[in-house]
Amino acid sequence: MEPESTRRGGQGWDVPDIPEEEIYALSKIWSLDPVWVRVLFRRGIDPESFVKDIQDPVPPGDHCLGPMDFPRRWFHDLLSSAEPILIYADLDVDGISSAAILARFLAHRHHPFSVLLTNREDGRGLRIPRIRPYQEQGFRRIIVADMGASSSSALTVLQSEGIPCLVVDHHLIPEGWPREIVPLVHPSGKSALTSAGSTYALIRPYLTPDEEPQMAFLAGLSVLGDRAPLLRENRYFIQSLVSEEGLSAFPGIRLLLKRKVRRTPIVSDFSFGVIPLLNAPGRIGDPRPAFDLLMTTEVTVSEKIVNILWEQNRKRQEMEWLLYEEIRRKGPDGWFLFDKDWFPGVLGRVAHRISEEWNRTVFVGTLTETLTVRGSIRCRNDDRFPEIMKALMDLPIHGGGHPMAGGLEFPLELLSEVSDRLNQVLNAGPFHDDQTGGPISANKAPLKIDAFLPAYFRNPVFWDGYFKLFPFGEGFSSPQFGVRRARIERIEEGGSRMQVCSYRWRHGSGRAFLRDPSDTPVLGQESDLVVTPEIRGKGDYLERIFVVTQHIPVGFGS
Repeated sequence: MEPESTRRGGQGWDVPDIPEEEIYALSKIWSLDPVWVRVLFRRGIDPESFVKDIQDPVPPGDHCLGPMDFPRRWFHDLLSSAEPILIYADLDVDGISSAAILARFLAHRHHPFSVLLTNREDGRGLRIPRIRPYQEQGFRRIIVADMGASSSSALTVLQSEGIPCLVVDHHLIPEGWPREIVPLVHPSGKSALTSAGSTYALIRPYLTPDEEPQMAFLAGLSVLGDRAPLLRENRYFIQSLVSEEGLSAFPGIRLLLKRKVRRTPIVSDFSFGVIPLLNAPGRIGDPRPAFDLLMTTEVTVSEKIVNILWEQNRKRQEMEWLLYEEIRRKGPDGWFLFDKDWFPGVLGRVAHRISEEWNRTVFVGTLTETLTVRGSIRCRNDDRFPEIMKALMDLPIHGGGHPMAGGLEFPLELLSEVSDRLNQVLNAGPFHDDQTGGPISANKAPLKIDAFLPAYFRNPVFWDGYFKLFPFGEGFSSPQFGVRRARIERIEEGGSRMQVCSYRWRHGSGRAFLRDPSDTPVLGQESDLVVTPEIRGKGDYLERIFVVTQHIPVGFGS
């Protein structure tokens, strides 16, 4: 359902125009405060989708995947035999979670297997030389997880050598991919499953009641790790993350959380206290410690691995921050950013941060030891990775990814050609200022909101509704509330590199955080604000705050 919007007063507020009787009827049915019903309307949530997308999501099955006859036959034949299987997975959280799901599943059935993880030197995709030692050990079947979409040539070679592979991936599948000879488990339709989520769907018919919470927990980690949409089956996985039944099987994850909080964890604790540390080993070099943490059930072993992850994450943070600051100081000089000495393990993270800050599509790349250029693209506005790949399709480029993000690798001699082409095609479309996700000052109207902030925003009733819908994120955007004619009384440091703005409005005093210190409302001036509520873990308690996402002086443009 897509409600109409209307402009109200002054420079204008873009507010959904929804019949009040419908709002209050659904408020009773859903046991939600009316203001949160308005938030759901804005996101196209109707009574049917509220149940299946938000309130009571169900685990994924074959209906979430593409054609499954071939993959199911392949997997059933594997389980019916004692043939050893090689699990070959990518190095990020989605990849190691996929590998851990398969490894725990096979170990429980005493089926012989081994796990091979890509490392930072491998780049994107499957590398046949790394498989050869396992062939010599007698491995003749491979499950490729969270990669393979961009490795059709290598898969075809392995198939011709009598090494059948099953691919579980969620990345974009290029035209001509050999589905007829390589079984593929891939999300279909509206499904936004990760590779670990797709792996869960593959093995779900075989799971015991004791196994299922563990596998759903691992898939939940991948949802956060890949920033997948927080709706439908992915929401089911997220709910599994905060269940004691799932967490109890992973003492290492519990230890990571305990280093941050002693209270009951919430989803954002996993986002900030677990995911970066699981990603750190792969970004530095070898992801094996993170995978081992997901496999072990011993506390003493977990403690040793957690110490390793903390040290590696510290190094990752340092390298990422240095590169981020170097690029920021230079400023935007084209959208193709390259330096032969940049560390490849943090390029994706830095590209994401720079893309968000500049609100532009960027490529951040470096030179590998094999004299190829490798880098990451993060898309904004109207740019999409498949279209970018089309602009480069006549060049010998290896790449793959999602619609909004991807990786490229190509020979050094093509550096100038690729740079010229990308600088021509990136950010060629219209610039949408309202997609920044950060504050916009007085340069655009109307202000788009879900509803006006109610006077009872401090009341538990308001925050109870927030918790019922939490978490917000990709695919289920954070709520936006309007604050009219807020007189700015004070701006001061608020911690976490944010400032706090104190204001007075028709319902008394209020305060909200500002993420961008270079774009703040003017002291003493009345401004219309758009704010979003957030729950922020602060030590052993939860802090309820508001963050300014837009502001505009009252009377501007009227």
